[in-house]
Amino acid sequence: MPSAPSPPRKELIIPSGTDEAKSYKITVDKLNYKTVGASSIADDPSQSLYEEWAYIPTIYHKDFSNELLRIINKYKITAIFCPHYKIFYVIEETLKHHSIPIELSPPPTRQPILEQALHLFNSNISNTITDIIDIGVQFGTPFLIKSFPLAKHHLVEPVAQYYEKIKSTYTNAGIEYSLLPYALSDLDGEMILHEYDLHTKGTTSHSSLRPQIIDHPNLYKTSAIKVRNLDSLFSEIMLKEHDYIVKIDVDGLEDKIISGGYKTIRNAAAIIIESPLHALSERLQSIQNLGFSLWDICDPAYYHEQLSQVDLVFINKIIERNNISFRPWDQGPFSLEKWQSI
Repeated sequence: MPSAPSPPRKELIIPSGTDEAKSYKITVDKLNYKTVGASSIADDPSQSLYEEWAYIPTIYHKDFSNELLRIINKYKITAIFCPHYKIFYVIEETLKHHSIPIELSPPPTRQPILEQALHLFNSNISNTITDIIDIGVQFGTPFLIKSFPLAKHHLVEPVAQYYEKIKSTYTNAGIEYSLLPYALSDLDGEMILHEYDLHTKGTTSHSSLRPQIIDHPNLYKTSAIKVRNLDSLFSEIMLKEHDYIVKIDVDGLEDKIISGGYKTIRNAAAIIIESPLHALSERLQSIQNLGFSLWDICDPAYYHEQLSQVDLVFINKIIERNNISFRPWDQGPFSLEKWQSI
């Protein structure tokens, strides 16, 4: 008895508007494949390129996976092409979780973004990361939520305006968290929190900590706030050595936080810290002196087309020494296949 014919190939291309997606569309058109374009932008102009088109929530939205499954069933998708690293791994996890045998394009090449770095970190590390110390949360930190969904997130954020959004973000993501309403510096005490509304009047875009009120054209609110140093704050919280990560993004107080957090930082598995270009050398030195090696440089930001700041990822030298996965040059003879330039 002859076997049933295979269903016609129908490929989902997501996100549909990228240069890689457009280039790939040209290739598959020559093969006469039918394609569906998907985007998180409802009026994405790229939809005109595709036979059919689907709107899909961003990967951080709780309905992303359900909508992806609906699109697969509705359009009878047999293959997926995804050139975006973050979206690729969410799609891969969704297909695996639901045991859906769909052809998925090869993983995108390594790029200097934090979520990729942390995916690799989780793949390499032998112990479990149980806690995240997130200093400077604002509305939430998506790459930490995504990379460490089973860890407890200790959220240090002094701006009260962000709290309701923080609570809903972490609750909806199913993350265990504690919200610590303090500013951090090198000493315990009290200082003046300055809040600025650079983008929208009355909405805090960023903040700073000062011993006294200073004038600024975008300053719209000041308040006295309790200041803690990192070591005193976490002396009250049990953390297991090398089972936690510290992330610092506070727009200028990083060095004082480091000075007040030697013990907490020294025992972390990894440190993620933002650095403007002018502070790069000093920031590298201060973290390396605490027993860390620079492991990655991610998410470069440019101003007037020139490098302005980066995120630095450091790994504890004890972990590096005990785990060859973090020492690429010790993993046998040089292989050109493993070399990638960007």
